[in-house]
Formats: sequence, C-alpha cells, structure tokens
Amino acid sequence: MVVFPQVALNLLKQIEVHQYDAYLVGGCVRDALLNIETHDIDICTNMPFELLVTVFVDYKPKLFERFGNLTFKVDQYDIEITRFRKEGVYLNHRHPSTLDFEAGLLDDLMRRDFTINGLLYHTTKGILDYVDGMYDIKHRLLRTINDPVLTFQEDYLRMLRLIRFQSQTGFEIEAETYQAWKSNFYKISHLSWNQVRPEFIKLIMTENFVDTVYTHPNVLLFLIDEFKVAYTFDQNNQFHKYNLFEHTLEVMRHLDGLELRLAGLFHDLGKIHTKVVKDNGQFGYPNHAKESEKIAFRYLEGTAINVDLVCKLIRYHDLSIPTDYVAMKKLVSKHGLEFMRMLIDFKKADNIAKSDLAFYQIEKCDQYHRFLDTIEIEKPVLLIKDLDIKGDALGVDAASRKMALEYLLMGVIEGKIENKKEVLLKEVKRWDI
Repeated sequence: MVVFPQVALNLLKQIEVHQYDAYLVGGCVRDALLNIETHDIDICTNMPFELLVTVFVDYKPKLFERFGNLTFKVDQYDIEITRFRKEGVYLNHRHPSTLDFEAGLLDDLMRRDFTINGLLYHTTKGILDYVDGMYDIKHRLLRTINDPVLTFQEDYLRMLRLIRFQSQTGFEIEAETYQAWKSNFYKISHLSWNQVRPEFIKLIMTENFVDTVYTHPNVLLFLIDEFKVAYTFDQNNQFHKYNLFEHTLEVMRHLDGLELRLAGLFHDLGKIHTKVVKDNGQFGYPNHAKESEKIAFRYLEGTAINVDLVCKLIRYHDLSIPTDYVAMKKLVSKHGLEFMRMLIDFKKADNIAKSDLAFYQIEKCDQYHRFLDTIEIEKPVLLIKDLDIKGDALGVDAASRKMALEYLLMGVIEGKIENKKEVLLKEVKRWDI
C-alpha cells in the first residue's frame, strides 16, 4: 500500500472541494512508491491562479504568477502547487520561452524530465501512469519521457539531475538515455555555476555520491575547474596512496552532513597552487589549506550554506593537536564542542584516505573523541562566563578586565587555579599586568 503524507492529501482536497482537478506529481509520488521519506510535495492542478492564491492565502505562500505556481511550507514539507502548463521552445537551454496555462494534464506531463517523475496520484483514481514510470521503477531504470537528446538540449541541468537520481536511487540509466547524456554532458559547462550549484549540492548529499563520481568523473571535471587538474594530480608524498581526485572522494566517503562533505570536497584543492619539491624529491604543500579555503569560498559564497563553517573546517583540517586533555579543553574553549567534534571527524576521514603511514593519526582521532566525551560529561569551566567572578569585581581598570579574565580562565583550564571567587581574586592580585 502506497502511503502519502496526510498534509499532501489535505491539500488535494482543498482544491477538489472547488470542483477542480488536483494530483500529486513528481518526487512525492516516486518516493512514496520507493518507500523513501519525502519532504517535497508537488501538486499540479487546473485551478486558476487567482483562486489558488485565495484558497491557500492562510499559508502565506510565495507567488510566482508568471510560472503559474505558488510555494509555501507546512511543518517539515516544502509545498509547490502549479497549474497545468505546456512549455514553448527553450531558447537558453534552461527555461522555456513561453508557458501555456490552457494546457491539459497530459501536456503538463510531457514537459517533465524522467518517467519516474511523471507519475500521478489522485485521491479517488489512485496512481496514474501515462509514461511507463511504474515499469521503470519496477525494473530500476532511469529514462527520459521524451527523446533524450531533445530533453537534454532543452535544459542542460536535466543531465545533472539524471546523475543525482542515479546516485540517489541506485537505478541504472536506460541505454538510449545514457548515450545522449554521455554525448552531451560537456554542455553543462555552458551554464553558470549559480545555475548548477543547487542541483550539485543535492547530488553530493546522496548516499552513492562517491561511487557515482568514480563512474562519471565528468560530473566534477565540468563543474569545478580545479578537478580537471586534480583528476591526474599525483600527490607524490609518502603519506598519500591516492591521487588528489581519488583522495578527495575517499575523504568524502567517510563524511556525513552538508558542511563536512563540502569541506571534504574542497579541502585539498589548494595543493594545485602550492606544490613544492622537497629535498627528498617528494612534494610538499605549504599553506594549501588557506588556498583551499579561498577556492571553497569562491564556489559557495552567496548561498544559504554555512560557508563560514565549511571554510573554518578547511582552515583547521591539518591542525596539529597534542594528545593531551588540557590541550583539548583549550581548543573547545576557543572553538566550541560541536566544531571540535566535526573537525576530529574530518581529520579522521582525511587520514583514512591516506597511506598506512597515517594510521597512527586515526588512533589519535579516536583519543580526541574520548577527550571530547569526557568534556561533555564533566562539563569543566571553559568559558569566561562560567568563572566564579565577574569582571567588575576584579579590582582592575576596565581596560585590563578582559585580559585578566582570560588569564584566570587559562589558569582554571590548566588546573593551576581553583574556580572559586576568593581564589580568583587572590590570583588576580598576584597577576602582573
């Protein structure tokens, strides 16, 4: 039995009560058939746009009258409701030149990309399939609804979506569709990075991203220029058994979460610009983290992504950390527990993707995590606000308070000063400003 979110069914009924047709379509139906949790609900309907706005006004939707759709959020679901439409000729390989809102349901389906995204659900008719999408789901195939060459020529971004769906579902690409993709994917570079970035971000978060890129390396080579060099870049260093392209993917294989995966993607690309030959003939890469951070920022700036976090992870990924509890407390005091957990996860993944000579670093990362576990349990004083004294009680001038508090905090963290007001006061009197 196929189960849809109750939110989706309620929205359909809100349209149907006005005697208009409404269908769930696209990823919502596909994911339900695959028993995958979805957070996107797409609805197509013949309800006039003006009435859609009135019916759903309480949801405070964003209106896109030119495209005949509106969007809003209900709980964890992103909702998009669109009028049936037929698209005119594509002029810029991304968007149609005209939209016809007098179109019918089948016209609307024929404008869609892949058969698995062309399935419908109606509250009384159930699943409707006019494009053989059920067959392709059963046989785990990805196929375009229309001629694949024309489909990709209309909208180059569909070629990246195809790879994202393969990585997401594990489906095989149907032969004719694959040949058209293979022959035309280079054209994706004609789109701007801003146009492809949202789809690319979805791709790197799929479960099979690493193996998908090994199979289709052009996905990186045509989207991020630095990977054209990284693809054959021999790191020529005893601590590395992979070239730069392979190392990047193997690091990402062991990372979860958007910011960590993005940090993994960009973290060593600066090596391309910082390579030096050492006396022993091997390569070194001084300040490559700084250069990698610049590259990441260039590709990610202006997005809703936590770019500062991604860049900070890259900046510190080669940080040398003593296997010492006090040293870890100081780092948590400076960067926070959550960041340090992420950084250690990153460092561990980085070292897993190196040669056996880096194995000792993996063991150190496990020790770092044990330190962090202890900090989380014991909750030692790590911040100025947790000292048993306030700045105005120190008896020093205002200009010196911050410095005095930092001195006291370091003493408490190192275990040299007890965190009691009278002890702290006594210590500050001994302190040499």
